[in-house]
Amino acid sequence: TFYYNEEYSAEPERQHHGFIAQEYKNVLPAATYFDESRQKLTIDTTKLIALLVSSVQQLEQRVSHMEALNALAGVK
Repeated sequence: TFYYNEEYSAEPERQHHGFIAQEYKNVLPAATYFDESRQKLTIDTTKLIALLVSSVQQLEQRVSHMEALNALAGVK
């Protein structure tokens, strides 16, 4: 969670949930850009969605693999 600085928000007391673009840029710089109209560093959420879907798919594969191993071992 975070709060916007007063110069960037009409409601600086309103709590937000999500990523802080400056921190996000350190992890995934290709998915951030500087929005000239707003004069702010911004996250390209369409790239984030693809990464999240890929991560869920990888986790599903791992769970399926573990379930198969447990079934072969007779674990319930």
